[in-house]
Amino acid sequence: MDVAAGAENLHVLIVEDDPAIRRAVTRALQRAGHEVVAVARCGGARGLGRAFDVAVLDLELPDGTGVDMAGELLGLGTARGVVFFSGAADPSLLVRAAQLGQVVPKGGDLGSLLQAVSAARGEAAVARRSGQLSPRLAHS
Repeated sequence: MDVAAGAENLHVLIVEDDPAIRRAVTRALQRAGHEVVAVARCGGARGLGRAFDVAVLDLELPDGTGVDMAGELLGLGTARGVVFFSGAADPSLLVRAAQLGQVVPKGGDLGSLLQAVSAARGEAAVARRSGQLSPRLAHS
């Protein structure tokens, strides 16, 4: 997939414990022109010591939930926007996730994920200009 003319390259964090999915998402985002850092666990994301435009998070991780990780990243300003890419079926977890960012189900094409990352970039830019963490945080 080519980067759209004038599209901003993003710094994207991926937290995904499945190696095959982590590689596929990383490649898709890199082909779209984004800089990607991918880790398998929440602990790996905490140790990076840098900020990202968007974090792509699985909801069910070995050392925590994507929702908790999102709250931490947004609260610290380590991520300006989040997208959840998950096969989780727990309705309460999905509702909590949707309050913080878009939820993209695994199993579909990666185009939906790329669109969600672009949308999160837009929300992050609005939040940056208004001084808020994320427009969706106001609803949580």
